[in-house]
Amino acid sequence: PFQVYTRRQGMPGSHFTAVVSDNRGGTWAGLRNEGLIYLSPKADITQFADPRLREVHSLLLMEDNNLLAATSAGLFIVSPRGVDRFAVAPTPGNPGIPAFHREAEDAILYSHMQGNFRLRRTGNQWQSEVLDGPTRIRQWARTKNGTVWALGQFEGLVSLRGNRYVAEPPAAERKSRTWHALYADEEDYLWLGNSE
Repeated sequence: PFQVYTRRQGMPGSHFTAVVSDNRGGTWAGLRNEGLIYLSPKADITQFADPRLREVHSLLLMEDNNLLAATSAGLFIVSPRGVDRFAVAPTPGNPGIPAFHREAEDAILYSHMQGNFRLRRTGNQWQSEVLDGPTRIRQWARTKNGTVWALGQFEGLVSLRGNRYVAEPPAAERKSRTWHALYADEEDYLWLGNSE
């Protein structure tokens, strides 16, 4: 069934920037200028008033069921204890429009307007390393052979090879388009969406 959630149902706004479901059946959503909300399995809506969560751009559910949130104020862990800054060294910065992708259990790909990073966990510590290639990766997909593909907003399709994003034809020849969507389907085809 299709359900619409608006201000009538208690939503503080309607400009969704990120959505992720947890293993309890609830849904987390980032809203532009309205912060973070949690929609319980019973459709109860909880809004998080923490000002650091006002502008949520990307969400990632962690294995401990806590939430990693990329906001205009930085990276944060949201848990039942509250909101804490995500501890990673060196800090990859957050100059705007960030996005996440889980590369492996202990590795997260992170991109924003000024750089690309791999956040890697060793024990209880997270470290960041810089990845070469186009900035502002919008989305990622993994094909069955294990290749991680990414979509640079203006560069188009790239593949991750070690610590470098490499342009792939034919998208490499079409830099004038703005790229928005990437998906790997069950038959291992990559679907690309752009502004044309």
